[in-house]
Amino acid sequence: MKELLAHIVSSITDTDVLVSFEDNPGEYTFTLTLQPEDVGLIIGKKGSVIKAIRNLLKITAPDTTKRMNIHIASQDQ
Repeated sequence: MKELLAHIVSSITDTDVLVSFEDNPGEYTFTLTLQPEDVGLIIGKKGSVIKAIRNLLKITAPDTTKRMNIHIASQDQ
């Protein structure tokens, strides 16, 4: 799933992205580290892009009962 997320995000932004993954009880947590100018592209209008990405990841998850959390961080933070 980590590789899928990295591929999707790098295709949208045309830059490299740093993805970290944690498999916690009851949830999967991904953290994306992006360039500041790419954050808006990934979130999308009213969060539509990030919701679609979350849905794709949930479909490919081995345990579909877990929550899917995606945190976005800017590289300047």
